[in-house]
Amino acid sequence: MTHTPRRRMCKTRTRQAPPGSPDTPPLPKNSPDPEPTTPLLLTVPQTAKLLQLGLNRVYEMCRTGELPTVNVGKQVRIPRQALERWANPTQ
Repeated sequence: MTHTPRRRMCKTRTRQAPPGSPDTPPLPKNSPDPEPTTPLLLTVPQTAKLLQLGLNRVYEMCRTGELPTVNVGKQVRIPRQALERWANPTQ
């Protein structure tokens, strides 16, 4: 008699329909930002990606005070709203 290995059963994940697909209900017209996932405090890599700058340049801007920063322990964070005001000073 030969031993047949048992197949492992894995959980199947249900996938959500992407926004705008026919299965997704439309957002109300007066709804806020459809992706409110942007954190209140951004990391330096997140800020560099948003500003399309290098990490070293963003760290330098934080160190010199050119960008508004908040220190959380030893970590540097950039407040999202302060960054938006910095990027759009006329608004």
